[in-house]
Amino acid sequence: MKCAKCGAEIKEGCLYCSVCGHEVQIVPDYNVLEEELLADILDQESRKKAKPEDASAERERVKRQPKPVRVEHVAHGEHNEHNGKQQKKKSRLALIVGISSTGAAVALIVMFALMSYNNKHSFTYQYNQGLAAEATGDHAQALDYFIRAEEMEPDNLDVKFEIADIYLSMDQKSRAITVLEGIIATDDSNKKAYKELIGLYEEDSDYDAIMALYQTADSDSVRSLFSDYLVSEPKFGKKSGNYEESIKVSITAEDQAKIYYTMDGTSPEKYGKLYSEPIVLKEEGDYEIQAVCENEKGFSSDVVTAEYTITYTAPDRPTLLPEGGTYEGEGQMITIQVPAGCNAYYIWNNAEDDSSWGRSEVTSRCTMYIEPIPMAPGNNVLEVFTVSPNGKISSPVRQNYIYNVNQ
Repeated sequence: MKCAKCGAEIKEGCLYCSVCGHEVQIVPDYNVLEEELLADILDQESRKKAKPEDASAERERVKRQPKPVRVEHVAHGEHNEHNGKQQKKKSRLALIVGISSTGAAVALIVMFALMSYNNKHSFTYQYNQGLAAEATGDHAQALDYFIRAEEMEPDNLDVKFEIADIYLSMDQKSRAITVLEGIIATDDSNKKAYKELIGLYEEDSDYDAIMALYQTADSDSVRSLFSDYLVSEPKFGKKSGNYEESIKVSITAEDQAKIYYTMDGTSPEKYGKLYSEPIVLKEEGDYEIQAVCENEKGFSSDVVTAEYTITYTAPDRPTLLPEGGTYEGEGQMITIQVPAGCNAYYIWNNAEDDSSWGRSEVTSRCTMYIEPIPMAPGNNVLEVFTVSPNGKISSPVRQNYIYNVNQ
């Protein structure tokens, strides 16, 4: 073989030219003799493998061929030279075959390496391998494939659902919940993730988690998934407003939910009293009632508030008959006409300031009118109040009676 750069002869087995140092390019030099030798070798191999009937045919062919002229006087040196060339050609052919075999092996190694690299970095390959492993029940192997697939496509929801399913199959519910919550964080309209989470929370009776999940739902279609857990608000029997009389406030609920209420501004969910009968508001003042419904699963409705103001009007004043004046004769009586539904209270010669009297002062210091009052002898002042059923007091009626019994 000659150097491709300087043309110097390169000894067999050398990798660099001994003259210029150029690297040897191992590219075989094919020629006609080498090709003929190779064809001859292949022909001999095929004859060895031939069938017996083929061998007899070959012998007949050889007999028909002209016999070669035998050369008796061939120089010994020429014979050796011919053998050397033949041996050299065989060596070179062996080298060519070896190099070709080595190249093919290297090509196969490179091909498999490339395939392995591509598979390792292919989402589709990792995902499909995960599905195959999951189908055979090899959850650990499937999880490895799916996690690698997720690393390649972090926003792919299909692989996230597969990971959640694998965790559930491996009795790792908390991890499955974390994955599903992550899906909702990415896609807050994903009904499949909401539905699966609701089911998992329901298994643990974690209704607080379900309600917290409900708060994250922005669309009606997602909120509809919580229909079994939503509770209707309570309804008040009387509208909020001003009333001039005592009232009874009833509260109703749907689906036999319990009702809790407060009247002091605190939360009915935490501090509510169980509603059992209408709430009576009979004293004057402002009232605020907050109520909430709770179903058998412990889910609560929204809190509803009603406000009422009770303001009573003063009753009409009583009428005294006869009116004040001077009277004579025995058996003089005073009659009091009382407004309907009210009571009258009277007192003689009251020396106290009664402008600020309320119901308790009137009822405790005065006498309740039941029948006509005998007129008292002498000069006396009769003072009469009307008290309504709601405790409102009229302004007093004062009459001066001078009664001369002996005249």
